Amino acid sequence: MSSRRRRGIVVGGAAVVVVAGVLGGKALADSSSQVASFRTAVVKRATVSQTEQRSGIIEPVAQGTVAFPISGNITNVAVQPGQAVTAGQTLASLDTSSLQAQLTAQQAQLAATQLTLNNALNGQSTSPNGGSSSSSGGSSASNAVHT
Repeated sequence: MSSRRRRGIVVGGAAVVVVAGVLGGKALADSSSQVASFRTAVVKRATVSQTEQRSGIIEPVAQGTVAFPISGNITNVAVQPGQAVTAGQTLASLDTSSLQAQLTAQQAQLAATQLTLNNALNGQSTSPNGGSSSSSGGSSASNAVHT
């Protein structure tokens, strides 16, 4: 090949590359110069009402078990389901009338037992025929109590 012909091929190839670059640059410039459309509005106060429906499972953040240290009937529930509560707040009350009656009966039994013990310690135990026993019997009762 002659140098003239070679030069023509190189110049022609360069011309093709330049034309392709110009056309590609123009196409790229046209696509990036498109103006994006925006929607604008004036800011103002208004009531917004929007309703959405969702389905799912609702679980509590924290959960605890409440129990009384004794059994009985609940007379008052001071809170509602789902209501927030604080530590130490009364949640419910028990009917303590039957418990109070049991306490009174047990206190009476304790007083009678203490009286019997005091009599035995002082040597004044009551015999089955209604009389008092001797002091020697009382000392054995005293020994039995202390051991």
